[in-house]
Amino acid sequence: MRQVSKFLIIITALFLTGCASTGSYKYSRSASDTPYSKGSDAYYQSNFEEAVKYFEQHIAENPDDDVLLDMTLYNLAGSYKELGNKSKAIETYQKLIDKFKEGYWVDSAKEEISSLKK
Repeated sequence: MRQVSKFLIIITALFLTGCASTGSYKYSRSASDTPYSKGSDAYYQSNFEEAVKYFEQHIAENPDDDVLLDMTLYNLAGSYKELGNKSKAIETYQKLIDKFKEGYWVDSAKEEISSLKK
């Protein structure tokens, strides 16, 4: 049992080290210190102005990020929606649709646009 635990710890450490060294982010910060994470925290605390700031920062620093960019755009659009800026929300949802073409966040963005245009 001890060997299995050690094995899992080693595999997890190697995986995390490999993920951190891929260079997909231009900065090396702990996960809770990234603009995306700070934006998500602000969003879920209903601090939408701060969420917009951090989501926009994440997009600016990681324009080719295919891992979080769809969620970031979706949450950025949701932040605009919560702030009452329907046109900016629709514009941002449309950017998500144009960039990714298909997927869960694209489908959700299409539904949000339809809802906002009613």
